[in-house]
Amino acid sequence: SSDSVHLVPLASLRDATMLATVTIEAIGVTETGSRTPDEVLSDYFLARSALLVFDNFEHVVDAAHLVSTLLETCPALKVLTTSRVPLHLRGEREFSLRALTDQASARLFIERSTAVQPAFDTADSQLSAIVAICRKLDGLPLAIELAAARSRVLSPAALLERLEHPLALLTGGSRDLPDRQKTLRATITWSYDLLGPEDQALFRALAVYSAGWTMEATEAVSPAGIDPLDGVTTLVASNLLEQQQLHGEPRFRMLETIREFGLEQLALAGETEDIRLRHAEYVLTLAERLAPSLRGPTGSETYIALSAEHENLRTALTFMLDHDPGRALRIIASLEKYWATRGSFSEWEYWIDAALSRVTDGQPDDRTRALNQLAFIHYYGGRPEQSRTVARESLEIAWEFNLRERMGQSTSILGFVEAWVGDEGRAMQLAEEALGYYRESGNTNSIATQLMNIAMQVLQMGDYERGREMMQEALILQRNQGDTYSIAVTLANLGEALREMDLVREAAECLDEGLDLARTNGASQIVTEALVQRSMVATDDGQTHTARELLSEGISNAQAVKQGDCLPFVLEACAALLTVEQDMVDASQMFAAANTARTVLNLPRRSRHQEWCDRYMARCRAEMEADAWNSAQRSGQALPPDAALARVSDHLTTS
Repeated sequence: SSDSVHLVPLASLRDATMLATVTIEAIGVTETGSRTPDEVLSDYFLARSALLVFDNFEHVVDAAHLVSTLLETCPALKVLTTSRVPLHLRGEREFSLRALTDQASARLFIERSTAVQPAFDTADSQLSAIVAICRKLDGLPLAIELAAARSRVLSPAALLERLEHPLALLTGGSRDLPDRQKTLRATITWSYDLLGPEDQALFRALAVYSAGWTMEATEAVSPAGIDPLDGVTTLVASNLLEQQQLHGEPRFRMLETIREFGLEQLALAGETEDIRLRHAEYVLTLAERLAPSLRGPTGSETYIALSAEHENLRTALTFMLDHDPGRALRIIASLEKYWATRGSFSEWEYWIDAALSRVTDGQPDDRTRALNQLAFIHYYGGRPEQSRTVARESLEIAWEFNLRERMGQSTSILGFVEAWVGDEGRAMQLAEEALGYYRESGNTNSIATQLMNIAMQVLQMGDYERGREMMQEALILQRNQGDTYSIAVTLANLGEALREMDLVREAAECLDEGLDLARTNGASQIVTEALVQRSMVATDDGQTHTARELLSEGISNAQAVKQGDCLPFVLEACAALLTVEQDMVDASQMFAAANTARTVLNLPRRSRHQEWCDRYMARCRAEMEADAWNSAQRSGQALPPDAALARVSDHLTTS
């Protein structure tokens, strides 16, 4: 049996090179250090007994080597794929899905027919015709549902008669398709043929949407002269569309098989290019319109709206990179706050690289903005030299065109790099220069962010009072702007600083407010940081039950978050709580695992936080024999951060 099961839906993915990135996002594994996405997955599953399920793998069959690599390097991993074509890997076993039995098929048909026609006749006299229909459809659930949708106007006998000739005509299909797909294709074709020309045209157009869409999106691709509302109503009634609710707004979607049929019809009608362009124009215009709101008082609602369109955004960007790469670059760069909040840094890097490789001249502001984001991603990924090179390239362009905002960004990142390599004096000089550029540009959000960056460096150098003052100045600017995401970030950092200053009550107030805002914004990373810091405050205050609840939630969030720099804090908070609860062996192991994580991430402790850890470590060590302490330290040092998190999570939920 497996300890965990992870589902990775691939229906909307077309770029095989993104398989590892999409898998990382789907399973919630943490991206840390300079590892490639393939290495992140291999490390994650190395010591885990797990089942990894890829759904609709036929779209990315060229990436089958990733499955082979994972199976070779991770002995306890099992992989299950649903696919219309085999992967042709050693050890692969194929299982064909069986159709429903006559009884199950008939039950489904009656259930769906009753749903669309409450007066549907369920007498036994109808049963033979119903069974004959289901057999004609090979017991395929989707085919049965499509046929049952016609029960509002046709009796089973009449339906069976209509199925007789169209299905016989349409079961030929492509020779390389399984029989079940030939029959399903015929059933969808039959349902499509029953639509009027206008509804058919709308159905074809809507097939371009990757994973759900709104009524506004329907109007964006609706052919001229067609009433989108009437058309969608017809398509929903015909079971060719499903209607859902997301945050009170109706959304529509197609099952993947139906969508693929729609795309085929779109191509046959010669409409693909036009409709894909209209789809991309709509999605990217929507993204560009929403992007500025990510930093305002409606930032959380904006993030939710963009997240709902993420698959469509991928599809639109892929199309636009080939048709208008300059616009694609501008929109990718404008979504900086979205990518950062989402936490998928490898995907963010993928889009920036793809756009920069296609835009070789012009657009200096968009180019420098994207380069600065790439430099930040390199910095976050543990690649300081690459970060420095890209930031310098951006700075040269910004100087040439006098782009003060971009000069500030480049210089700020260069300051991060200098701090990374240990030149604190040069790092502070660059940070102050960046603040000057931002003040010249007049961008209040950037000024506040840079004040926060400087404050963090000041704290690292041990000047807590000055760091606190700068954070409070940043907070005032952010509150005036209504930038709830940035307010949450600042409050989390300020709460951490106040905790390290032993100002327990003030720290708790900051962290509680920051936690509420981060949850509202969907900012998983900030939620984790605030929860962990708040648990440390509760541990210090002797509130072990509260600390346990906060930490348990923080660990659950940490296991899904995409940034790794919170992991050492999670482990240290666990270790402190375990010390207070007199579980000294586990506490010692968690302190050691935290030290290992900090070494891997090159993330040193600030002086006050080091004192906090030392205090609990000394208490733990004093309660243990030397041999027991050393043994626990060795086993803790060998624990990967994710495994350490899983162990503590089990402890918190079982004890």
